[in-house]
Amino acid sequence: MRKHPGAVIDVSNVCWSKHLPPVGRKFPLLERLFLIRDAWREQYGAGAPVDLVGDNSLLRSLLPEDRALLERLRQDPGAEGFDEIRFVPYADPVFLRLARERGRHVISSDLFTDLRRAEPWIEEQPQRVLAWSTDADARVRLHPSAIVPLPAHRVSKAIQVKDLKYLRLLEPDHRDQQQILRSHWRCTAIGCDTALRWPDGLLGWPTVGSGGRAVCVCGSLLERLGPRGVTRSFVVSDATAPDLPGGLSAGEFLRFPVSVGDAVQLGRGALRQGLNLAAEELPAPLGVKRVSRAHLVVSLERTGDTPQAYAVDLGSGNGTVVVRESGAARRVEPGERVAFGVDDRLVLGDSVAVRMSGQLHFTAEQTLPPELGAGGEGTTLLGWEGA
Repeated sequence: MRKHPGAVIDVSNVCWSKHLPPVGRKFPLLERLFLIRDAWREQYGAGAPVDLVGDNSLLRSLLPEDRALLERLRQDPGAEGFDEIRFVPYADPVFLRLARERGRHVISSDLFTDLRRAEPWIEEQPQRVLAWSTDADARVRLHPSAIVPLPAHRVSKAIQVKDLKYLRLLEPDHRDQQQILRSHWRCTAIGCDTALRWPDGLLGWPTVGSGGRAVCVCGSLLERLGPRGVTRSFVVSDATAPDLPGGLSAGEFLRFPVSVGDAVQLGRGALRQGLNLAAEELPAPLGVKRVSRAHLVVSLERTGDTPQAYAVDLGSGNGTVVVRESGAARRVEPGERVAFGVDDRLVLGDSVAVRMSGQLHFTAEQTLPPELGAGGEGTTLLGWEGA
């Protein structure tokens, strides 16, 4: 009989699961790992290999007796029927890559929404991701997880949320960081290249300094201009890259936020205020050379209860095509203002695609006008040159 390729267990996810006995206890327990191991052996055989991958943070959270048991297990994993044990700063991409390379199952209750672009096999072979349930007799059973294909904007939203959490901009206990996320900023330092290129305000999220304050890449403290209000993230990718499950593109190379009332120019070359899609710092596709220097403007405007995205072609040489969710496509005429949604995309010069992420930032200040003073009149073009 052909040997089963085995499984990789998400150790942190298993040990923290309050749905494993003792059910309801919100504390990491190593005994849950052995319950999963026993369920695996019962269903797939004792000889099927099992690897363990966990977050370093789990080592600090376990009870002393569990920590000592885990240390003995790491020294001799085979004694408990495990092949390999790894602890890393962030386990998810490690055990997913390991499962892909070795053709193994993954045992985790996570749906890995933010990692589906990097690991398309998750949607192509969802039966390889196993979750668990416990019956009335406290017997643990493994079964395929509830993974279903997701549209690109849902995956993109998950990626954006993870990125902002990593920057500490979405943590509920860090009000200063939330204020940074919710505000427009600019650098006023003399001689700062950022201040020269972004005189009306930064486009992207600023850096959070050690004191929890917004700082420029030059090291200077940033000036708060006012509230961002409602903001959407936009994603730029290689339009010729193969589609992944859920309508994702394998060629994403840039994402940027746009707030209601703002407009961002997209193009190629030395744009003083806008996004240079051909910047050396970006892994842009070769086809970006088909994008005009001043190709397109995207904006976000309030229409009723929800913001609406618009695009205007600036008379580009190779044109802009809007592709709807249905697959219908048409060329955008020079100067034409076209609305597009999260399931649509814009294709610039047949080479670069622009779409909205599913991430929509609402803030408590969203109904207030930006406090920009005299400098806030008119339409502001926000962007960067070369980054």
